[in-house]
Amino acid sequence: MKNVLCFLLFAGIHFVQAQNNLLLKFSPEFKNAVLHTDSLYISSIGDSIRISTFRMYISSIQIHYKNGTIFKEKNSYHLLDIEEAKSFEITLPASKNEIKEIIFSVGVDSTASVSGALGGDLDPGKGMYWAWQSGYVNFKLEGNSPVCKTHKNEFSFHVGGYLHPDYSMRTLVLPVKNSTEIKIDFARFFEKVDLAKSNSIMIPGKEAMKIADEFSTIFSVK
Repeated sequence: MKNVLCFLLFAGIHFVQAQNNLLLKFSPEFKNAVLHTDSLYISSIGDSIRISTFRMYISSIQIHYKNGTIFKEKNSYHLLDIEEAKSFEITLPASKNEIKEIIFSVGVDSTASVSGALGGDLDPGKGMYWAWQSGYVNFKLEGNSPVCKTHKNEFSFHVGGYLHPDYSMRTLVLPVKNSTEIKIDFARFFEKVDLAKSNSIMIPGKEAMKIADEFSTIFSVK
């Protein structure tokens, strides 16, 4: 698939096996602090930042085992919402085999984007669907910072797009060594994005592609 960017991030996933289930947990943070909406954070370049909204699709989950077997989740679309802590925990079927790596995508693929009205986490009522021409918003990040010369100093990143050349879904490949956890470090994102110049992405395009690239690099070992 064109324009799918794969990142090799060693570990970064928290696995708990209990009652034949495997728990995949994501941890949104700012540096080493748990991310809370409307809390004040200071970036490494001195910007004060408050995040009010964060939603993200995780899809196409695969688990590769060291014995060569592969688990692929069917209908694999999960909406993570900072307002719903449990949404950051995904339960999958467990296996006693040792895990080699896990693969997943940030965003929604073209198949779902053109399938029309869907339910569950893909329900357009969730506020993450534009239209069939543009598809789903892969992730939505909103907040405010004094450096944004906008109404109420707000920034809004609604990143999506499933058509070439603006295919903004990103795929991550994470080799697994120990019991670890995915850290989504927003401090790293705001180190790379100059909010004074780039603070509003609302449609697919080149700028959305750049933001998707930067966002994909903030996943790391907990």
